[in-house]
Amino acid sequence: MKLTLLACVTFSLLVTLKAEPVTANHAGFFTPQRKGKMWDTWMYFNEGKFHLFYLGGDFLKWDAHALAVSPDGVHWEDRGTTLERSAGVIWMGTGHIWEAPDFAKSHTWISNYSEHIGDKQDIKFATSTDLFHWTKADEKFHFVQDTRWYKAKGRWDCIDTIKRADGGFYGYFTADPDPDKVKYKCCGFGFAESKDGLNWTALPPIEGDMTGEFGGIQQIGNKYFILISEGRVGVGDKPEGPFLAQKKNPNVFGEGCEIYFPRFFHNAPGGPLVNHFYNNDSGRNGDVYSGPLKAVEVDKEGTLRLKWWNGNEKLKAAEIANSTREGGASLKLLTEKLDLSHTYVMEGTVETTQNAIASAIYFELENSQGRCLRFTNNTVQFGEIKADGSDFKGLQTSNRDLDMGVAKTFRLVFRHDMVELYVNDHLMNLKRFIWNGQLGFISENSGDAFKNVRIWRSK
Repeated sequence: MKLTLLACVTFSLLVTLKAEPVTANHAGFFTPQRKGKMWDTWMYFNEGKFHLFYLGGDFLKWDAHALAVSPDGVHWEDRGTTLERSAGVIWMGTGHIWEAPDFAKSHTWISNYSEHIGDKQDIKFATSTDLFHWTKADEKFHFVQDTRWYKAKGRWDCIDTIKRADGGFYGYFTADPDPDKVKYKCCGFGFAESKDGLNWTALPPIEGDMTGEFGGIQQIGNKYFILISEGRVGVGDKPEGPFLAQKKNPNVFGEGCEIYFPRFFHNAPGGPLVNHFYNNDSGRNGDVYSGPLKAVEVDKEGTLRLKWWNGNEKLKAAEIANSTREGGASLKLLTEKLDLSHTYVMEGTVETTQNAIASAIYFELENSQGRCLRFTNNTVQFGEIKADGSDFKGLQTSNRDLDMGVAKTFRLVFRHDMVELYVNDHLMNLKRFIWNGQLGFISENSGDAFKNVRIWRSK
């Protein structure tokens, strides 16, 4: 009788889900409500639930994988630790999840994780039959650097997979090709193959011009798209590459936005999505949040962009009043300040002009100073500005290589110091900055360029 994968594997350690309090979090933006922080995130959908896995601990002291679950991809409950680092490990690395080849019989999922021991980092594996309880696989499945093509003590972390025609897998992961041994122009990440998802064999690095920490791979139509750290996107015609940077919209979040490691959420209901986390404003010391999920669009030219995910409509729990008062010759302010401990969605239309005072959403700091998102015809600029619309200083610009039109719809989603803006449903800007909850609108005619504005608060 043919044994299932689960029966064939010798396991070294059973990790039981900790009995920690299940804590509800505000909608859209999740951060653990217990000791410790978070970093990389990865997702899986099963039996009507969204599973958000995250790397837990302090920066470069990551000690666990942990899990939050949601019935709708918007409202999250923390379920605590699922996998802990082993004794002697300096820090743990992130993972991803795929089905074992015999999943129909074994109902087994495989995840990978890395362990930084001494002066090098290696990849290991764990299995689960319920996504909550994970068992570390035997050390014989330890996947280490192949020095034929990769640096002996370079990065070796975080496999994402794609199925091959023969039922096996190709794996893509963060790694350091050795330039002394790889003479062709290659992508700066690792490539490997496996028949069963546990035994992996390294392959030469893929040709191409992409480099950085590997976020994920997704087939869409007849193209293969990859996400790299900071939100950069590449595309290839086959899983073996080559992968080249996308010519239009080369960064799907926008260069200078506060994200680091985006991932494809492969089996999301309705088609693949993208999940990510917000870097914190000071770099390393504050709370890190997972952000609202993003929809994926590939246009007729083959360009990938991120869009508003309709599941996020569940953020709109209660509409609130949005009356305004004059804040100056060019500014209208909401009558009431907003409580930024809640998540808000604001929608409306805006017209862009070529006038000296461009249309902008204003976020007040103090002493008539603020930050803003300023609309031009086809870009949105984030920057500093005075309440009268003067002294604008651009800090970040997003351009999706699209004709947005003069009259356009906008959608703003925000909580605490996190703000993301969509124009005509396309993600434009994603920033973190401190403001006091006083929102306003700048335009030449005292905010009149903004119309049909509605605001909702989540629960």
